[in-house]
Amino acid sequence: MLENGDTRMLTLAEASHLLPGRPHVSSLVRWGKRGVNGIRLRLAKVGGRWAVSRAALHEFIVATTAAADRQQATDQSVDRQSTTSRADTAGQKLDALVFRQRSRRDQPQHRTAS
Repeated sequence: MLENGDTRMLTLAEASHLLPGRPHVSSLVRWGKRGVNGIRLRLAKVGGRWAVSRAALHEFIVATTAAADRQQATDQSVDRQSTTSRADTAGQKLDALVFRQRSRRDQPQHRTAS
């Protein structure tokens, strides 16, 4: 289990074995260089090789999870607004269609003699 404050350094291969799904080492390097949702994994170069502390892994997981939760809450809010907006639009179109049908039904119909 990863615990905050554990400063023991791990190779990226060791670190990947601690994470769910065992991400590839290149994923950890990418998380350190580019980040995920603006959050970067703190890496260190030790003897020419990348390393990461257990504490840095813990902080990264906590931060990316919080960012994902915020994004999900925002997405749900936008989805609700979008769904409400689409429902309103559909209701207006349905009302217009029903009104048009009633108008046609109320108009006198002309029949031609055969």
